[in-house]
Parts: sequence; structure tokens; C-alpha cells
Amino acid sequence: MGRSAWIVALTLAATSAASVGQPVNNYTYVCELDNSRRLIEVVYLLPDQKVPCEVRYQKDEETAEVLWRADNQEGFCESNAQSLIKQQRDWGFTCDSNDPIPRSTAFNLY
Repeated sequence: MGRSAWIVALTLAATSAASVGQPVNNYTYVCELDNSRRLIEVVYLLPDQKVPCEVRYQKDEETAEVLWRADNQEGFCESNAQSLIKQQRDWGFTCDSNDPIPRSTAFNLY
């Protein structure tokens, strides 16, 4: 193996090792008020990577729409989702999540 091929192999191995770690899972908030329901979902588009990601919003039985997308800014989707959840709560909605991971550090990035 030539020197440049060796450097490329080491770089790829280091990048792969750095990205391996805690799995990144989508998470959903369900916000309810009377007979109204809102779904706010952070979707990670590549396995075990925080970007690219999308924030999807669904109102009652309407089609979900993508409100935000990030291709390389970690924390962007989480921060925007949290702002939207706060807005829903300010309007009187009760929001619960299936998110097992506290994301407060990502929320404070933006």
C-alpha cells in the first residue's frame, strides 16, 4: 500500500471510529389540546448520524410537512423542534415525547 493510500485508509478509519457511538434515533413529540393533535418529529436521514435531519410537523390528520432541514449543522433540527414545542405549550398544548435522550445541550446551540 502506497503512502497516500495508507493516509486515506487511516483517515477513513478515524472518521468511521469517530462517528460510531451512541445510536441516533428519530423522536416524536405529541402535543394535544382538546380535540387537536400536533406531531413534531425530528428525523435523522442517515443511520447513526445527527445530520442530515428534518423537523416534520403534522396538524391533526393533515399531511406532515418539513419545516426545517439541516445538512451539516448538528443541533439545528433539535433546537428548532424545541422552539416549536415551546410555542405549542405556550398555546396550551400538553406535549409528551418518546425521546429517551435528554437533548438540552443541542437545544442551546442555536
